[in-house]
Parts: sequence; C-alpha cells; structure tokens
Amino acid sequence: MLVRWRGEVVEGERYGHIAVVDSGGRLVASVGDSTHRTYLRSAAKPFQALELVMSGAMERFGFGDRELALACASHGGEPAHVETAREMLAKIGLDETALECGAHEPLSAASAEALRAAGVKATAIHNNCSGKHASMLAACRARGFATAGYHRPEHPLQKEILGHVSAYTGLPASEIRIGIDGCSVPCFGVPVERMALAYARLARGGAGEPYAAAAARIRDAMTRHPEMVAGRGRTSTEIMMEFPGRILSKGGAQGVQCGAALEEGLGFAIKLVDGFKENMGLVLARLLAELAIPGVSEAIHEKGRFVALQTNHKGEQVGRVEAIFRLAASATFSG
Repeated sequence: MLVRWRGEVVEGERYGHIAVVDSGGRLVASVGDSTHRTYLRSAAKPFQALELVMSGAMERFGFGDRELALACASHGGEPAHVETAREMLAKIGLDETALECGAHEPLSAASAEALRAAGVKATAIHNNCSGKHASMLAACRARGFATAGYHRPEHPLQKEILGHVSAYTGLPASEIRIGIDGCSVPCFGVPVERMALAYARLARGGAGEPYAAAAARIRDAMTRHPEMVAGRGRTSTEIMMEFPGRILSKGGAQGVQCGAALEEGLGFAIKLVDGFKENMGLVLARLLAELAIPGVSEAIHEKGRFVALQTNHKGEQVGRVEAIFRLAASATFSG
C-alpha cells in the first residue's frame, strides 16, 4: 500500500485495509480485508458530537459552527483551537479542571514550541480532544446529566453515544467492542467496512430520523471550518480545504483515516496495520484518485499527490514514497 524506494530498490513497505461503502450499505470497493475489526478512535468524533446537537446544547449555550467543528476535532492545539475550547467551557459555566481528557503537548509543532519557549506547561485544554470533552460536558448540562464521571462507559451520556455509533455503523451495541481511548472516553471497535458505512450515512443525512438534521449540521460545520478539525499541514484539514464541500475527512489514532465523498454519498475507511499515520495523506490521495470523483481525482493525478520525494541531509533527492494499490470491486456487504 505504501512503498518506499531508495534509488531503485524497495526499502520498505506498509500494508493496510480499505473499505468504500455507499449510503445504501453496499461495499463498493475494498483493499485487503474490509471485515478487519479495529477501533474508530478519533474518527468516532462526528458521531460522539451528535449529542451536542441533539441535546439542544448548541442553542442553549450559543455555540456556532466553529464550536461544533472543534467538537469533532483532533485539533493541533493552535491558539484558535485552545481559545475556542476555553470559550465553550466558559459558556457552560465550567473551566478546564472539568476536563477528563488529560494533558499532552499540542500536536502542532509550532504551538508546542511556543508553549515551551514561554515556559508554559501543557494542560488538558491543549489536548487534541478538549473540544470533544467540552461538548460532552455541554450535552450533560443540556440533558440534565451529572457532569461527574461523564467520560465513563456507564455514564448515561456515553450510553447515548454508543446508541448513535450503533445506528450509524448498523451494528447492535452488543456487537461493538468497547475500549478506553487515550483521552479516557470509550472507543468503539468495529469492522473497517462499518466505519465506511457510518461515514456514508453521515454524508447522506444520517441513519434515519431523528439524525438527519444533526448529521447535516455536523457535516456543514466540518467542511466550513476544516481548520478547526485538525490544523495547519494535517491531512484532514488539508484535503477538506483543497476540495471544499466535496470531501469530508477525519483521522484517528493508530493508522485510521475515514471520510466521505459528499456528493457521491460514498463513505471510506482506511486502516494502516502498523498503526503509524506517516504518509497517510498519500494513501488518502490515492484512494480519492481511484474513486474517479469528478474534479477531485483529476486534480490529485495532476499534482501527483500520492508520491512524496525523499531527500538526504543535503537536500538531494534520494528516493520516494508512493501509495500503490488498486481498489477491488465488491458487493458482498450490506449494512
């Protein structure tokens, strides 16, 4: 799937699984094993954010599209991300001590360096999931749930979210494997093809009533504010900025990348089996090129987006990395 050349010798190869599913639940194409089960990780965030919309918290606390996009984000900890998360907490009458996501340095190298230079220690507000956690706290307030323990699987908020993931993946809740994510909330283990189905349903108005309006709001927020979903130079933001309103994209840890071709109603999911996300943008570009999406595939081919040149320490080209695969047509899965 990803091949690294040094000169004309293959120096490394990486493998993975891909599924492309339409909104009717048909597996359109795949690479590898589309039934491979793994965790959605942060690619679950648009479905976790359904509670922010469906609980009425958006209206109650005066949140707009930027806040909703941040609720779906694995943000880079850039100043706009951190400030928006703080504003969300302030609007619900809380501060970052209420966040149960834990602390890590910003994913943005520039933002992490700026903190270090200022002698400031990263806190939970810099966590890439702080927007999601702020949205969960807002939904608790709107639903009348206790905010204490909001992150635990037995909390009523997390039970509601599991129901949403079940509706979008088409799997009974009992068949979804539950783990604990790096940010302390439940994460969802499902087959790759079910991840793709979830995004196909997101692209086409949801999984039936009462999801249609909420799905549309999330879709619009992410595509109108892609800078809030990941950050500068990161795969999800860059592809949505390059093809505004055409491609929705959301990554997850351990080599997961999901999304949808919105006009076509196709959901896709990628899992790199080694768990690393390096060069994920090349795989996504090759996938979009293979799907022959008008205006998208041609642009990717013209720019050679699925090839990255490799240089030595003097800046001389010594090799390349390329995403190489062919989608296999399939019709064996129905959601």
